[in-house]
Amino acid sequence: MANEQFIRCPNCGAQIMFDPYALVRGERFACPKCAAVIGLDPGSRDIVKNTLEELETLKKNLGKTKPDQPSF
Repeated sequence: MANEQFIRCPNCGAQIMFDPYALVRGERFACPKCAAVIGLDPGSRDIVKNTLEELETLKKNLGKTKPDQPSF
C-alpha cells in the first residue's frame, strides 16, 4: 500500500492499516486482531477527498516558497 496509514481499532485497540484514497473510493478495512471493519460514511467521502487533494497541493508546494526572513 503506497499511502498506508494506521488507525487504532475502536473495538480492540490494535492497529488497522488503511489507504485514505481507498477509503474515499469506498473500500473498507478489517482489524487484523478482531476483524472489526472501518470505512467512511458515503456522506463524508467528498469532504475527505477534498482534504486529501488540499494536502497533496500543500505537499507539492512545500519546497517552493521561502520562509519569511526575521526582521531585526
